[in-house]
Amino acid sequence: MLPWRDRKGFQQACDPEGNGEVKMRLQLSNSGGPVRHILIRGRVFYSVSYLPEGKPIRTAMRLIGIVSKLSDRQFYQKALAESDQRLRWALQHAPIPIIVHSDDGQIIELNRAWERITGYSLEEIPTLETWAAVSWDRSTARTMLEQIHHAGDGDAGSPLELSLRTKDGQYRRWLFYSAALGSMNNGREVKMISALDLTERKAAEEERNRALDQAEAANNSKDQFLATLSHELRTPLNAILGWIFLMKQDAVRPELQKEGLEVIERNARAQSNLIADLLDISRIVAGKLRLEPRPLDFVACLESAVNNVRPLANEKAVQVVNRVDPAILPRIAMYGDPVRVEQVLLNVLVNAIKFTPPSGRVEVSVKVSESLLHLTVADTGIGISPEFLTCLFDRFSQADESLRKDRGLGLGLTISRHIVELHGGKISAMSEGPGKGASFTIQLPTASDQLVNLPDQSSLSNYREQHAQRLDDVKIVAVDDNGDAREFLDRVLRLHGAKVASVDSAAKAIEAVQQFRPDIVLCDLMMPEMDGFALLRQIRALDDEMARAVPVVALTAFAGAENRLKTKQAGFQVHLDKPIDPPQLIDAINTLIKTKKTGKR
Repeated sequence: MLPWRDRKGFQQACDPEGNGEVKMRLQLSNSGGPVRHILIRGRVFYSVSYLPEGKPIRTAMRLIGIVSKLSDRQFYQKALAESDQRLRWALQHAPIPIIVHSDDGQIIELNRAWERITGYSLEEIPTLETWAAVSWDRSTARTMLEQIHHAGDGDAGSPLELSLRTKDGQYRRWLFYSAALGSMNNGREVKMISALDLTERKAAEEERNRALDQAEAANNSKDQFLATLSHELRTPLNAILGWIFLMKQDAVRPELQKEGLEVIERNARAQSNLIADLLDISRIVAGKLRLEPRPLDFVACLESAVNNVRPLANEKAVQVVNRVDPAILPRIAMYGDPVRVEQVLLNVLVNAIKFTPPSGRVEVSVKVSESLLHLTVADTGIGISPEFLTCLFDRFSQADESLRKDRGLGLGLTISRHIVELHGGKISAMSEGPGKGASFTIQLPTASDQLVNLPDQSSLSNYREQHAQRLDDVKIVAVDDNGDAREFLDRVLRLHGAKVASVDSAAKAIEAVQQFRPDIVLCDLMMPEMDGFALLRQIRALDDEMARAVPVVALTAFAGAENRLKTKQAGFQVHLDKPIDPPQLIDAINTLIKTKKTGKR
């Protein structure tokens, strides 16, 4: 009997469309008897008949040939050859690198994965010694081979992880396995070296570990930052509340009261600066820090910043030397936000003074080349360690805790870098190490050689030096739902001669505008029931033309350029950030009154 597979093959061999040649191996079996393997070689003879339409038809009639019985040896040799062919196919298509070699070091075969990853073919590395020489340094090549061979000792062997060099110079991390495959005809032992390429896996693990380390460091930095924040907020609060307690005592002397007021003001401003830094950082993180660009004179901004830090420098006995002589260096035109530019200059200068010991020196110099301005602030302070220089401008980064005698959250440089980058510039720091001072360099683009529409610095208001301005007979409606804030506004305005109607809600403010007919309305934005924006819309919708046209000033704790833009678009004439600076408030009211009188809008 022929198995179905052999019967089908025999029928195909006798196909009339074929050439008649037959050569095939068949299995013959009797029911319950042994299976015999035979080889048939012969030719098929056909008879030809014709259909009615004349088409010839060939039909197989007989097969003449030789039938040979295959011995078991021949059969097993053929099966072995087929198995060897399958194994070689599997070896070449295996996804992992494999080398087969004899015990004398001759490489018998290497697969495609090995050649693809290492770049070496069998012709280039015919022996293990050759392969080791190109994969490792010659001094360590033999040691590496011995370690790989030992990885195959025992029944299962232990894998060995090593780095090797590929043909293109890359270093890859492999996990090596070694195993014995038996003996060849010549008596030589055959072994196999296989490898698992761990390079990408190791890189991913290292990247993950770095990310975990960075996340842990960031969390630690945030914890430290929050602890520092608590300290920096409570310290001025302690001074404020302590001096308030002292000033309430009956026996307090007038000179002690004066000193107490100075301490309270200084610490309140310190708290205000801390809050401003926190708000700036939150805007930076959210991508909402905005500039209010206009023409400005950089030299004038620098002079103002230097003058503002001189009291701090004098207190610490630090000499501030400004090498920028306005009489020699002409005014430098820029297009930017003067408030933010001065904020950067103050941060850098204050930072230099804080970390410079008494009798030290802080030097400021400016150079202009082509369209770039280079400002350098160099100090003779405590210096910066190389490892801290790399993260100096990062958020939540603080130097050694031993430096914490100088107050601050350490956010100034982070904010400064962001502001400088928004202006299209760069800021960098250099230091030769601890105890060797530091220098900060700011690069900013200049506008042009010609100064056009620059503000006249002599005409700008200097609130601290001006005599108190008067608001005699100016009628003002002030609306704020917070009683303390409302009382403060009322007293400041009356102190300067204004006639004030203070109310605690938007609805009462509308009535006051209609009855009191004010020259100015001061309006808090965040109020219950009806906020400042809704109040402005109600005023602008009044039937009374005079009341409808009254200037309205926004007083709000929502500070920043984006909020000033929002109030401007809503129709407010002026936006003032809380905490309100009284001289600035009085100046803004006088400016609006003058504009109103001259008929300007």
